[in-house]
Amino acid sequence: MSAPLPAVSVCGWSGSGKTTLIAELVARFKARGLSVGVIKHHVHGAGPEAGRAHKDSDQFFVRGADTVLVTPQQILIDMHPGRGRALPELVSYLDAHHDLILCEGFKRHHFALKIWLQKSDGETPPAEVPGIHRVLGPREDRVTIVEALVASWLEARLRSTPVLGGVLAPSGGPKLRGREAASWQRRNSPSDVLRALRASVQEVLWLGPGRDRDRQAPLPELPSVPGLRPPLAEMVAAMRWRPDAAWIFVAQDHPAVSGATVEWLSRQRRPGLWGVVVRGQRTRSLRPVLALLEPRARTLLETASSLSSLVADPRIATLALSDEALAAG
Repeated sequence: MSAPLPAVSVCGWSGSGKTTLIAELVARFKARGLSVGVIKHHVHGAGPEAGRAHKDSDQFFVRGADTVLVTPQQILIDMHPGRGRALPELVSYLDAHHDLILCEGFKRHHFALKIWLQKSDGETPPAEVPGIHRVLGPREDRVTIVEALVASWLEARLRSTPVLGGVLAPSGGPKLRGREAASWQRRNSPSDVLRALRASVQEVLWLGPGRDRDRQAPLPELPSVPGLRPPLAEMVAAMRWRPDAAWIFVAQDHPAVSGATVEWLSRQRRPGLWGVVVRGQRTRSLRPVLALLEPRARTLLETASSLSSLVADPRIATLALSDEALAAG
C-alpha cells in the first residue's frame, strides 16, 4: 500500500455537510495564518461540458487547450485529465505551496487524516472505504472536533520532519556593540559550531567552499549552485539535495551559536511558519548567517536574490536572539 497522501479528506454521502465543514475549516485555519488549498471530487463534472461552453475563455478548453484565466480577483486554471494530474500529483503540487490541503471526497484514497460525516445518526460508512480516522454524526460539533484533529496532525507532521545542519563559510560580521560585540570577540571555531548543531540535528554537512574547517571532523560536502551568490548558493544546494528536510544554516564562525542557541531556534518552529532568519539585536543585520528553513521555503529560496528579499516574504520571520540564548552563546 502506498503512503497516505499528506492531506485531510472529508468524506460522506451527498448532503452530509462536507462542503459546509471544509468551508469553515478554511476560514479557521486562514485565521491562524496558514495557507490552505482545497481539492474537490466532482463526479458530475464542472467544466465547459457542464454548461459553460458559451463563455469565450471556455472555447480554448473545448478545443483541447489547458487554460489559465487571470482576473483582478482570482486565477482560474482549467486542465484536462491526464498523466501527472491524478490526485497524488495534485496533492504533491499544492503541498509544496500550502500549509494545509483539504480534500472533499476521494473516499477510496488513503489520507493522513480521513473524516467520515454521517448524514443521519447510526449510519455506517461503506466497508470498501479505507483508513477512516473518525466518524462524526450530524449532532456533533464537527468543526471544533476536526479543527483539533487537523491541528494535532499538522504539529505531528512538523515534528516528524527531519532536521539537518549546514555549515557555511565564514561571512564576517557587521560592527557590533554591547553584548553582541562581546559575543563576536569570542568567535566560535568550526568545532564549536559542529558541536552545537549535532545536539539538535540528524546530520551536518559542509556547504560550499570553506577554510579552517575542522580536519578532525570529516563531513559530507555539498558544492555551491553555480550562478548564485553566497550564502544563497549554498543554501539552495542543501535544499535541493534534501528537499524533504528542514535545514539549520549557520556560518562556521558565528559568535553566538551554542547548543542553547540552536535549541532556541528550533523552538520557533510552528505550522504556517516557513522559516526564521536571525538578525542582530542592535544592527538588525542578517549576517553572519543563522537561519532555519522548512522544506516549503525552498520555493522562496530558489527565487530570492538575497537574504533581504527572502525575509520580505511574510512566511519567513526575522527574529533577534533572545538574551538567554545570546548569554549562553
